Amino acid sequence: MKHEHISFKEHTMNILSLPNNIVDLIPSENMAHVVHEMVERFNYV
Repeated sequence: MKHEHISFKEHTMNILSLPNNIVDLIPSENMAHVVHEMVERFNYV
Protein backbone atom coordinates (compact mmCIF):
# COMPACT_ATOMS: atom_id res chain seq x y z
CA MET A 1 0.00 0.00 0.00
CA LYS A 2 1.52 3.28 -1.08
CA HIS A 3 0.88 6.43 0.95
CA GLU A 4 0.55 9.64 -0.99
CA HIS A 5 1.07 11.84 2.05
CA ILE A 6 2.91 11.19 5.31
CA SER A 7 2.61 13.68 8.14
CA PHE A 8 4.26 13.81 11.54
CA LYS A 9 2.98 15.27 14.78
CA GLU A 10 5.18 17.63 16.72
CA HIS A 11 6.66 15.88 19.75
CA THR A 12 6.95 17.66 23.08
CA MET A 13 8.19 16.33 26.42
CA ASN A 14 5.73 18.46 28.44
CA ILE A 15 2.72 16.26 27.79
CA LEU A 16 2.19 15.15 31.38
CA SER A 17 3.30 16.83 34.55
CA LEU A 18 3.12 14.90 37.83
CA PRO A 19 4.09 16.07 41.32
CA ASN A 20 7.37 14.82 42.78
CA ASN A 21 5.41 12.73 45.28
CA ILE A 22 2.42 10.87 43.82
CA VAL A 23 0.86 10.76 47.32
CA ASP A 24 0.11 14.47 46.88
CA LEU A 25 -2.60 13.48 44.38
CA ILE A 26 -4.53 11.45 47.01
CA PRO A 27 -6.87 13.46 49.26
CA SER A 28 -5.80 13.44 52.93
CA GLU A 29 -9.03 11.72 54.08
CA ASN A 30 -8.61 8.84 51.61
CA MET A 31 -8.28 5.32 53.08
CA ALA A 32 -5.20 4.73 50.93
CA HIS A 33 -3.12 6.67 53.46
CA VAL A 34 -4.18 4.30 56.27
CA VAL A 35 -3.39 1.24 54.15
CA HIS A 36 -0.03 2.69 53.18
CA GLU A 37 0.87 3.37 56.81
CA MET A 38 -0.09 -0.18 57.82
CA VAL A 39 2.00 -1.71 55.06
CA GLU A 40 4.97 0.48 55.97
CA ARG A 41 4.81 -0.77 59.58
CA PHE A 42 5.21 -4.43 58.60
CA ASN A 43 8.55 -5.95 59.50
CA TYR A 44 10.19 -6.89 56.21
CA VAL A 45 12.34 -9.95 56.88
